[in-house]
Amino acid sequence: MAEEAGTVSEEASGKENDSVSVSLAVKYLDEDTKMIQIFQYDLVLTKEITG
Repeated sequence: MAEEAGTVSEEASGKENDSVSVSLAVKYLDEDTKMIQIFQYDLVLTKEITG
């Protein structure tokens, strides 16, 4: 089983209206194959107002 090298870096963040957006990258080291994979995510959180 591969082990995880946990590094997360936030590249940019912003707040507009009722939402927050973040771009981040996760670096994963596979110990068996000695390969590094980088996963990139763009996350947007929005606030929902119910009334």
